[in-house]
Amino acid sequence: MTLELLGQTIAYVAGAQHFYSLTGMTIASAMFVGATLYNGELKQATKGIVTIGSYAGFLLLMFSARVIETLTLFETTTHTHMAWAGTVTIVLATAEYIFGILLGVFVSQQARKRVRLEREKNDRTQA
Repeated sequence: MTLELLGQTIAYVAGAQHFYSLTGMTIASAMFVGATLYNGELKQATKGIVTIGSYAGFLLLMFSARVIETLTLFETTTHTHMAWAGTVTIVLATAEYIFGILLGVFVSQQARKRVRLEREKNDRTQA
């Protein structure tokens, strides 16, 4: 896949209806999951991210093999970006989800740190 083809494919995927709203929803959902499941524990979140990443890697290999086989079977060069759209969508959605998980873990860490500092401040003023 050339850079030009990659650019055409990303433009094609991003041009789909509701793409940006679904991107936001994916990141927001992952933030909720990251904050709820991992509660600010980056080590635990890293394990989940490795799992999601490896799953996406296998999907990427499967979809790429299917696209390459189809393109070579039909010997077509028109609308190649459309053939790669599913594969690129998997990559984008996985990256968005991982970003959301990390963002959720970071927000959770900051909230816990703030609560801890407030408690320490209240303990000092009461003592």
